[in-house]
Amino acid sequence: MTTSTQQRYMYRTEHVAVCDADLTIAQTVVGLLYFPIRATCRALDIDAPWQIESIKGDSRFAPALASIPLPTAGGAQLTQCLPKREYAWWLAVIDPDRCKASVRRALVMRQRALMDVADQVMLASDREAVGALMAGRKGGVAVPGEVHLNCLRCGAPHCLVMGATGAHLYVGDEEGE
Repeated sequence: MTTSTQQRYMYRTEHVAVCDADLTIAQTVVGLLYFPIRATCRALDIDAPWQIESIKGDSRFAPALASIPLPTAGGAQLTQCLPKREYAWWLAVIDPDRCKASVRRALVMRQRALMDVADQVMLASDREAVGALMAGRKGGVAVPGEVHLNCLRCGAPHCLVMGATGAHLYVGDEEGE
């Protein structure tokens, strides 16, 4: 990881597994992370101008879109970025068939993991269950249930079980290529 500071952001280069690329991300002084849209689109081999227009036209993403100066070899360049939460949801709505073949599996696995979490929230029977799920994020009681997913690196199956005795993660064996 490379870290540098410019203006009011800290910059670092991180490997983003879902698009299998090293991206320069910006971090604010309060710790909010911003991810570049064009660089992600290049890594996924999808049309960046169309994606940026889609983001601007989507009421869920448009308010969060920010022009942030990211360092480049030619100096800082204003770059369209999304904060981590909106970036994750934007990735969740991208059609994997529009992406290059080498990243489709990782993108689909990430999208399925997000769908599993959404499924748990949508199937909650009442407001208390949804409140308990949200409280679970801050150390409270989580909604009982299971989430099944696979490791994005090696494909090993994982099962997260939430119940009366707490949350338990069961990790399967690494899958061969």
